[in-house]
Amino acid sequence: SVWLCFILNVPLQVAVKFWRIRSILAGPSILAITIYFRSWARQKQRMRVEFMGFSVRKCMCACEDDRPIVYGNIAKLMKATLVPHTSSDDEALDAFDNLAHTTLPDAFLFALGDVSFSYKHLAILCILVYGADA
Repeated sequence: SVWLCFILNVPLQVAVKFWRIRSILAGPSILAITIYFRSWARQKQRMRVEFMGFSVRKCMCACEDDRPIVYGNIAKLMKATLVPHTSSDDEALDAFDNLAHTTLPDAFLFALGDVSFSYKHLAILCILVYGADA
């Protein structure tokens, strides 16, 4: 009878210690994940602000002799799609800047997604934090 109590009690004590260790490790893990996601949210907000300050005229060109060609190609693209054909090149470049300010931030951030890692990584993280039996 004493041995039976001992045999039944040992797994219970081990389980309680295991849960205490898991609880102790879960806090820092959750804190690290929270810090990571807050940092990611700040980075996405900075990207949005940088898109709002974009201007094709401020872009660096590897070869300054190519700048008129690049501007001309952008103007042709904009005249073929979004601005009237009679618009000047400056109006077309302004329309391109406006397109970069209005459409590009949402499209770029949508392509990045809300979560910066895949479901597989989230599943592994949950197993590490909560265990496979959760």
